[in-house]
Amino acid sequence: MKSVLFVCMGNVHRSVIAEHRLRSLLEDHGLLHVEVRSCGIQGSAGVPLPRFTNLRDYPDQWRASLPVLTSYGIDMSNHVARPVTRELVENADVVIAMDRRVLEMHVAALRHQFPDFAHKMHLFDELCASSGDVDDVGESDNVDTHTRVVRQICETLSSHIDELLTWLS
Repeated sequence: MKSVLFVCMGNVHRSVIAEHRLRSLLEDHGLLHVEVRSCGIQGSAGVPLPRFTNLRDYPDQWRASLPVLTSYGIDMSNHVARPVTRELVENADVVIAMDRRVLEMHVAALRHQFPDFAHKMHLFDELCASSGDVDDVGESDNVDTHTRVVRQICETLSSHIDELLTWLS
């Protein structure tokens, strides 16, 4: 079985959305042989865990994201954030960082913690031949910001699933 691992800062928003969206797209394509997981760099390498482990525990951010998440059929209400581990990275065929900070610029960045697995790490926007970042909504409660980020993740995965499958082969 092939495996994709999405990684963001806290595993509360971006990587969870990507996990759910890709899983749904793979099911739609009948590709049930791909495991999809997500995690965050918070809680690893001495960086504290996020304050809460689910977006719904951040009421303003949850309200801002819920309408667009619902429009894509994404239910993250039972998600529990987890930190990245060597085992998760080692067992993944492809590791996708949601931004450059997570990939290489933070003290707990993937390439700093797991340099021996750098060959399987990608920036999310590489799927669409870009080197941009998926913005971290952080503590923003702006509906437009949340909508833009969720759409960016969902539409990129929908439009570029073939590229991702190529990374897996």
